Amino acid sequence: FDALLPALQSNTIDIAISDMTISEERAKSVDFSKPYYIAGNGLVVNIDNTNINSFKDLEGKRIGVSIGST
Repeated sequence: FDALLPALQSNTIDIAISDMTISEERAKSVDFSKPYYIAGNGLVVNIDNTNINSFKDLEGKRIGVSIGST
């Protein structure tokens, strides 16, 4: 993921198709198409966890995220 924008900027690749969120900061260096897919994001928890149902319930919790994602 982290290599996609530099690869576009150096013409190593022509197009990046990925789960990249359009942002003002990224739009300063690359040209985005109109969104081709709109995804609803949600929380994913262990099936036995009944204590986390919303973002409010995340206070004090350990959260895992992908490096370079938005």
